[in-house]
Amino acid sequence: MALAGMSERAFAAARLRFFPSLSATLNHIFAVDLFYYDALSMAGRGLAVFDHTQIDAPQTLAVRHAEADARLISFCNTLTPALLLHLFQHQIHHRGQAHVQLQTAGLAPPQLDDFYLEFERAESAQSAAP
Repeated sequence: MALAGMSERAFAAARLRFFPSLSATLNHIFAVDLFYYDALSMAGRGLAVFDHTQIDAPQTLAVRHAEADARLISFCNTLTPALLLHLFQHQIHHRGQAHVQLQTAGLAPPQLDDFYLEFERAESAQSAAP
């Protein structure tokens, strides 16, 4: 986990940005993920998903985001890929920014470009094999 051991101070520190910090970038991704999941699953919360307190503890946010990712993955397994294009584009855009912010924080960001085809799979993609 890229955020393991990161202090709240380092998490909130000013970084190269679209958002002013790694905390703000990752909280934005989390909030929009909740919004899209709510819309896709027709849970009915709508814009109320944004009415939550920003999570300042990096480890807490990492756990909450992993839980949200697991819900989204489970839900996406029931959908066609065409419905998910904007959500995933949003993820790619801001996760790339967080990647740079992790580097400027002196942390090793996770690999974001693993090869997930049936042949020549990246080692990290082996568990994702169908």
